[in-house]
Amino acid sequence: MKTICLSILTVLFFVNTKGFSNTNTIRFTLSGNGYSDETIMRMLDGATENFDGSYDAWKLFSPNPSVPSIYSRIAPSQELAINSLPEYTSDKSIVLFAKIPVTGYYTIHIQEIYPIMPKYSLSLTDLSSNVHFQIFGDTTITLYLVEQQDAPILHFNIYTKAIVSKIDETCSANNDGVLSVTKLGNTDWSCQILDGNGTIVADGMVSAETITYSELVPDNYLIRISSFGINEVQSITINSAPFFLADFDLMNDTLLLSEGATLGIINNSTNATAYFWDFGDGNTSSGNNPSHTYFSEGLYNIKLIAYNNNCSKELEKTVVVVDDQTLPTAINEAENKDNSLLAMGQNRFKVLTKNTEEKIITLYSLEGKVVFSTLFNSNQYQFSLSEYDKGLYVLTVIATTERKTLLQVKLVN
Repeated sequence: MKTICLSILTVLFFVNTKGFSNTNTIRFTLSGNGYSDETIMRMLDGATENFDGSYDAWKLFSPNPSVPSIYSRIAPSQELAINSLPEYTSDKSIVLFAKIPVTGYYTIHIQEIYPIMPKYSLSLTDLSSNVHFQIFGDTTITLYLVEQQDAPILHFNIYTKAIVSKIDETCSANNDGVLSVTKLGNTDWSCQILDGNGTIVADGMVSAETITYSELVPDNYLIRISSFGINEVQSITINSAPFFLADFDLMNDTLLLSEGATLGIINNSTNATAYFWDFGDGNTSSGNNPSHTYFSEGLYNIKLIAYNNNCSKELEKTVVVVDDQTLPTAINEAENKDNSLLAMGQNRFKVLTKNTEEKIITLYSLEGKVVFSTLFNSNQYQFSLSEYDKGLYVLTVIATTERKTLLQVKLVN
């Protein structure tokens, strides 16, 4: 009877495969208790997950209760010996059922009757232990099965290649690359991302078809995906955005109203396609190398926004506008010639006075805020502006006894 059943199955199989491409066909042979039985699974263009009269065959069970049986099922009481499935583009698990006459060890031999196409990877999962067995060509596994009837024993897993996509860095130095990994039909898989140095960027289980990783630096990435006991490795590169820089120089960072106070700009930006300039006094420009004239004394922030497609970079610099040439370059005399200010270079200054009484020296910002103030009795006092912000300052020296202003001068830092 055993030989007759296997012969019938073989005849049915070859009848049902006639005229179709010879790929993606697996035979499962269950052996134990001195007998064997088999079932066939295949993926076939034109087949469905329901019963296909042209492709499928119903299961014929042996009347001998000692014979084990293996089969698939499309519905209760609808068991198949040959189950033709569609060509899948997503992961799929099909339950294999068995009739086990006695408890013991059984072997399952998996044979590629026709080769599996490279787009698929296959495995079996033992439902009693959740152990996975990847199928590499002809494979044999041994299972300990308890006596049971019409029981699910295995998952036949069809694994399709993961879909990996990327978005390159959008703007230079933004480090905003994106990787997406999709396992269609699968919500129980793991994914690990490694950068070009082999450092793990992300690692964990995924409970959705797609997972997205963002804020990735431009690099070569290795993606390791695992499901059904099958491991897949893909690589992808997130490319850097074209180098893009906002940069400019001021032709002079101190302007004198008496000389016209016109600011010249040298634009050193790289790979920019458009510009917006804010001169800090309410005036703007979109020119490449603009110039601008100021009419009031003050400290102005020059702001450049450079554009490249949807990207922008910013840079600010400061210009000081004074109403006359008060930056001391030698001795700057006050109202009486007994008091003076000496510019020593590198923002260092020295107050010289013939007054030997107590004096207070005070440095004010242009807004009138005291920057520093101290007493001194000698006929000289040395100080530096290097530690203070760039800008316009007013220095006063007052004799404390007479409350007389000995010196008042503007300084530009």
